[in-house]
Amino acid sequence: MVAVIAYLGSSAPQAEPTPTRPSAAAIEEAVARELAKVEAEAEAPSPGPGTQATVEAQIQATVEALQTTPTPVSTPAPTNTPTPTGTPEPANTPTPAGTPEPAGTPTPTNTPTPAPAAAPTPILPHDLRHAEEKRYMLELMNAERIKASVRPVVLGDNLAAQLHAEASLENCFSSHWGIDGLKPYMRYSLAGDYQSNSENVHGRDYCIRESDGYQAIDSIRQEISEAIRWLMDSPGHRRNILDPWHRKVNVGLAWDRYNLAVVQHFEGDYLEYDPLPLIEDGGLAVSGTVKNGVTLQEDQDLGIQIYYDPPPHALTKGQVARTYCYGSGLLIASLRPPLSGNWFYSEDSYTTSYRPCPDPYDVPADAAAPRSHDEALQSWQAAYDASQAMEETTSTVPWITAGGWEIDGDSFEVTAGIGGLLSRHGAGVYTILVWGEIGGEDVIISEYSLFHGVTPPDTYD
Repeated sequence: MVAVIAYLGSSAPQAEPTPTRPSAAAIEEAVARELAKVEAEAEAPSPGPGTQATVEAQIQATVEALQTTPTPVSTPAPTNTPTPTGTPEPANTPTPAGTPEPAGTPTPTNTPTPAPAAAPTPILPHDLRHAEEKRYMLELMNAERIKASVRPVVLGDNLAAQLHAEASLENCFSSHWGIDGLKPYMRYSLAGDYQSNSENVHGRDYCIRESDGYQAIDSIRQEISEAIRWLMDSPGHRRNILDPWHRKVNVGLAWDRYNLAVVQHFEGDYLEYDPLPLIEDGGLAVSGTVKNGVTLQEDQDLGIQIYYDPPPHALTKGQVARTYCYGSGLLIASLRPPLSGNWFYSEDSYTTSYRPCPDPYDVPADAAAPRSHDEALQSWQAAYDASQAMEETTSTVPWITAGGWEIDGDSFEVTAGIGGLLSRHGAGVYTILVWGEIGGEDVIISEYSLFHGVTPPDTYD
């Protein structure tokens, strides 16, 4: 708001008077005023002898003065013109100089006008948030991939990474597991995709505050650069960044004055489902078309596995703070094509081994969350040590012979009865992994989670 100040009386700056000769009309008005005075004085008590002569002399003097002496006309002092700011402020009307205010009438004052409310900052959709910073992180990752003679990746449009980064910052944790109990491939599937995928995260299980005495973030680009350096110094995260089979990356970024949460969710681009895999009436149907170098020349070029996770539920910050890695669930079955004629399979199962990750569901829900930056580092180190101490586990995986197994060029269609699996494991998350061959190497080309008998959160829709 621009203030308007009016100067009154002798203190106001005045312009120089400009001499002007009065018009005939002005002279007549002056004579009329003098006659009016005479008439008024005639009605008053007589002042004494010689009054009439005196009046006539005054009138003649007035006429001569008006004809010979210029009347100074004051030019009013200029005042500031206020600049409009939204709703204009009403300006005071100055009281004319020399005109007395009536007794008892207060001098008018400004009525303050409320300042217009600031327009709310628009909230961008998740896929448009921090676009410039995400492109910068992509450039840094691709620089590392090019140095390693690996094809660059492009930005994907799956929202799971951004949503997980925002949840991590809001709830002051950093984990592959979400406090909604979901793992990366579950979030990725709920957000609408089904390619092979894997995740990197960077952050801490504690939110730095001003009272902690740490320096505030000065440059978000510098923070992103340091996050990339940290991830590249970690063998597992480095492998993920440089994996030659990745074709896209979905970047999630969220930060405040002191904290940054980073999520990198890599994915392939090797399969188009039509329709999406489906579990219905005790059966599983999977069909699609492979692309980008995947070949299906023989039945054994296609592999389909089923993994199982119990129904997810909410986790506490104390539980997720004690995690370091994640697995794809429990491998509960592999599909194989049916045989024709008198051929039959001699084995109904096979043995495999894997190293599990510590499960936050095994941690008491009342486990304390880190209460400082140092405690967060100690928690991370303990989770890392626990993951490295996990011993390799052997499991027996049943084979399920498919009822239908058709391959036609780059397309396939598989159906299988899995009623026994569903009865044995019940409600939960059934994740379908599809393998294909690329350049003579078996590669996971799809990972898609089906929530069976479980209502997933709607966060990722």
